[in-house]
Amino acid sequence: MIIAGVDAGVSTAKAVILENGSPAAEALAPAGAGSTVQAASDALASACWKAGVELSEVERTVVTGMGGHRVGFADRVESESSCLARGIHWRRPQARTVLDVGYQKCLAVSCDGYRPVKFRHNDRCASGSGRFLEMVAEVFQVDVSALGAMSLAAEGAVEIENTCAVFAESEIVTLVHAGRRPEDIVRGVHQALAHRVMTLLMQVDWSDEMCLVGGVARNAGFARELGIALGTTVIVPPQPEFIAALGAALSGVREAEAA
Repeated sequence: MIIAGVDAGVSTAKAVILENGSPAAEALAPAGAGSTVQAASDALASACWKAGVELSEVERTVVTGMGGHRVGFADRVESESSCLARGIHWRRPQARTVLDVGYQKCLAVSCDGYRPVKFRHNDRCASGSGRFLEMVAEVFQVDVSALGAMSLAAEGAVEIENTCAVFAESEIVTLVHAGRRPEDIVRGVHQALAHRVMTLLMQVDWSDEMCLVGGVARNAGFARELGIALGTTVIVPPQPEFIAALGAALSGVREAEAA
């Protein structure tokens, strides 16, 4: 039995292939303006190639993500909260809260096993998402993947007062011109982002065994600051950007078995 799960995000699409209930391959494809459907198709094709299966062999495809409703080749669209809960339960059954920080959105979910109990999205402001970090990386003319190491090398933290991403960018530029250390500024950015997403976590009554997923989960500096803000250890599961796609595929397996 070959089942596919696709997470059609704004900046990337992720696909997971399950063969007889076990992960066989994962793949990621970048998405630009208006290319969500193409990115989802590319990610699925790449995952099939890695798994050594033909696209025609895929018995069921379940899609999730902000662009999921546009992916016409899927058999069904599943909510992000359900896919995150199911995916994190498979990776870490003891997890009770999962926070997905993506390019344009942040989603907090409290779980009871593989079922979502409460969930909250951010207000679509860039300062509560990975886009905020990309803006910061552009200011320092570095790849966004470098921000984690910069933050961990900080000697202190510069407080970022503005919560609006547009004003925060101007504030960061001013701090750079004032001679503040880039590493300390980046740590302050991570602290600001951590405190912003904490609002969502409070709304879902977060508990320990808190897992961070999504592309931003690979940012060790942000993961550290979030843990400090919460007073707990933030767990980053393997391949955190594929958790929603994994949950979508697992949902497809459940349907296929029940059919």
